[in-house]
Amino acid sequence: MASWRGLRLLLGGSTRRWERPFPQSDQSLRIDAAVLRHLRRHRQVKSSAREAGGQLYGRVTNELVTVSHTAGPHASDERGRFAFRSDPQRAQADIERFAGRRLLYLGEWHTHAEAVPHASASDEHAMRQIYVRSQLNTAALLLVIVGFAKPDEDIGVWYIDAGGLLRSVARNS
Repeated sequence: MASWRGLRLLLGGSTRRWERPFPQSDQSLRIDAAVLRHLRRHRQVKSSAREAGGQLYGRVTNELVTVSHTAGPHASDERGRFAFRSDPQRAQADIERFAGRRLLYLGEWHTHAEAVPHASASDEHAMRQIYVRSQLNTAALLLVIVGFAKPDEDIGVWYIDAGGLLRSVARNS
């Protein structure tokens, strides 16, 4: 998972998987429908809704990165209208639980109180910190942010590469 190029929506809608090729790579990213349903259940549609988030898990082949499972949010997470922080002990326990099922930790997800999500400077900083501090089995770390726009406009996907740069897989403009 080095760098990825081009964006193409293969299947759309809230009940179908989300798939796009990575820029400058032969790999594609697939987010399974069950994961999308879970993420969208936590969208910040109401003005009182707090951010939610967690971790992403799945498998990696030479052709495909598949996000098939997710964890979070948990009651012990720190959640505000415009802020989210996973409980680090609970996140680590989830990583170990999924590793026992032979699923890789692929990255983080959270919601934003905006229709079309954009990665903030604090999102970028947090992802860099996670990348530096983690022992990863992949060359990059995913970040999925969920807004409250209609499906297929509500998902933003980025990754932190080995150089510590936040790059877009699918950013809504």
